[in-house]
Amino acid sequence: MLYGDIKNSMNERIKDIIIGSILGDGYLTQFNGESQNCSLSLIYDNKYLSYMQWFHNELKPIGVSELKPKNNYHQHVFRTKVSRELGSLRNMFYPLG
Repeated sequence: MLYGDIKNSMNERIKDIIIGSILGDGYLTQFNGESQNCSLSLIYDNKYLSYMQWFHNELKPIGVSELKPKNNYHQHVFRTKVSRELGSLRNMFYPLG
């Protein structure tokens, strides 16, 4: 699991990419039951692997796990570091939890 404060490395471009992915197929996961600590996860079909590689590369400054195939599926997955900044975005999109 990736932990850390990404506030200093999340510029406006990265924030826009994250917001776009939340509005699309990305999702924010809480850790330890606290919406303050979240990570962004992305899972796409293998036919979108080049798109996933672009996402992965764009989000590297905030810390990402390895982009890897999902076992027994035709998909690839990765997640970002857990952070309070992502938790703030989660609270903005899901104010009631």
